[in-house]
Amino acid sequence: MLKVALLFCFIVGVTSGVTITDSVTNHSSPLLYGLMFEDINRGGDGGLYGEMLNNRAFQGINRSLDNYEALNDSKLKLTDDPLSDALPKSMRVIGDGFYNKGFWGINFKKTGKYIARFYVKGGSNFRVALKGVDSGMEFAATDAKRATEGTKLFPTESNGFQLYVAELVSGQDPPDMNNAMYVTFDGGDATFNFISLMPGDMYKNRENGLRADLAEVLEELSGKFLRFPGGNNLEGHTVARRWKWNETVGPLIQRPGRQGDWKYPNTDGLGLHEYFEWCEDMKLEPILGVYAGYSLGGEEVPEDQLQPYIDEVLNELEYCLGDENTEYGKKRIENGRKDPFKVKYVEIGNEDWFSKHYDHRFPAYKKAINKKYPELVIVASSEVGVVFPKDELVWWDQHIYSNPEWFIDHFDSYDNYPVNNTKVFQGEYGCRYLGHQPGQDPISTPVMKASAAEAVFMLGMERNSNKVSAMCYAPTLENVDGPFGGPNMIQFNPKSVGKSTTYYVHKLLFNTAGDTILGLKDPSFHPLYYTANLDSQSNRVHIKIANPTNQSVDFTASIEVDGYESAKATAQSISLDDPNAANHFGKPEQASISSQDVSYSNGDLKVRVSPYYVGVITLQK
Repeated sequence: MLKVALLFCFIVGVTSGVTITDSVTNHSSPLLYGLMFEDINRGGDGGLYGEMLNNRAFQGINRSLDNYEALNDSKLKLTDDPLSDALPKSMRVIGDGFYNKGFWGINFKKTGKYIARFYVKGGSNFRVALKGVDSGMEFAATDAKRATEGTKLFPTESNGFQLYVAELVSGQDPPDMNNAMYVTFDGGDATFNFISLMPGDMYKNRENGLRADLAEVLEELSGKFLRFPGGNNLEGHTVARRWKWNETVGPLIQRPGRQGDWKYPNTDGLGLHEYFEWCEDMKLEPILGVYAGYSLGGEEVPEDQLQPYIDEVLNELEYCLGDENTEYGKKRIENGRKDPFKVKYVEIGNEDWFSKHYDHRFPAYKKAINKKYPELVIVASSEVGVVFPKDELVWWDQHIYSNPEWFIDHFDSYDNYPVNNTKVFQGEYGCRYLGHQPGQDPISTPVMKASAAEAVFMLGMERNSNKVSAMCYAPTLENVDGPFGGPNMIQFNPKSVGKSTTYYVHKLLFNTAGDTILGLKDPSFHPLYYTANLDSQSNRVHIKIANPTNQSVDFTASIEVDGYESAKATAQSISLDDPNAANHFGKPEQASISSQDVSYSNGDLKVRVSPYYVGVITLQK
């Protein structure tokens, strides 16, 4: 009982005073805050990617009929009847039908449009329905029609299979997610492949794109870049299982997919094109990760065998950047994209401090890439054995997962980092643990103490953003029914999206970025940590504050920024008195961003800072 009482006590009346001046500390990186994505925790297949059915094309190393159930007395059999060279296995149905329950359920909305597609040989009179699995209630049903016009993504036929399409519109909202897509037919015997259900209203109305509600939650963060496709999921468990860019483009039935590195197969429906479209739709700068000869299982390409893998990257870049006179630029155009994609930043590998020979692989890749594309900025995934050039811009990707104390203690990590052409990219960070015990399991969802500690570290990077060019939290997305690798910024199931305290902290800090870091006269950084920036485009000064302690503090400051003595002051914040409180998925939110009272007159600023708090005061001229 004593421990509980001590946990929630806090000190009132501690005062912090600082002077904020318009002396320029540094000019901020325009890409400071962004997003990192890899398909982990079912964040892609079964999450952000719009496909609603699980195991649509029998991909992965253990091909099976998982997630399919026979109707009536039908028999289902996995058969060697290829739809394409990429999809060698199909499902033979002897009887009259089957159903697929999606990724732990299927959700749909009244009047919402959903597009069912499948390739089939044999059978006739195909009918598709959305029904409750236990209730048998039919929400939508229609005949599937043979497609007479294909698209770049969905050809009308392949290897004797014909494409059928059905548009489904539900007459009502289902009471729960225990629903499935049912396919029935006449003739007693038919073979199916690529059995798909997608929303008709995907994000930005893409034909093969992102689940809209999840994408919109990401868009609200107002990030400036996207790091993709990983992360560990880039590397593969073996060299053979690496992410191969050329197998993620073109018609979906020509994408073989792969065994992902997080316990489930990847369809690669969310492929290279879709990543760049995501960047364009959210106005994000792409940071493209490329495979660099090291895989998670420890396999590493020998130096004298590296050239084909370097060529693979050069081909990928030509595909992205080349015109119609180049071999791979022409293939991009054939796949429906005339204009080159925007690529400026290329990261060579991922977490290569685990490897043994990055010292020869990094310079080999960098030399080859910059010889053909000298304008590209190269990102190193490790500093081990790497000699960074002094006369050209290079980024160095650093990752940290730790406990709140580490993030608080490292607020000043970059204060004495040298100002030179080697810029820091904090490509993954997150507070995963609450204690110091070796082997401690990660927390299941971000708690307020962890989110406030992350904010301390973020503010330390922001005030040094002439040295730290970019930062992004990881992991970003988690299907709550899928394999766990948390904590994650955003949790979801087929019906709902949950925003963690870490999500709200990032949204608050992302949306108040500036272009200039302002001077602090006589700052004192405990228990509060803070920085100030100027957004010259919108004529705003932002004072950002993080309190990772149980103390309640009156933050006071004198503002000596020309023209802002009489500015209008507003404040927004997120805080919780309980350090271990969290926004648990499926339960009412404990905390989100809310407006806060602030006192400001003639340059004198005062605001109350609660325990476990992150807030931003905005002075609008």
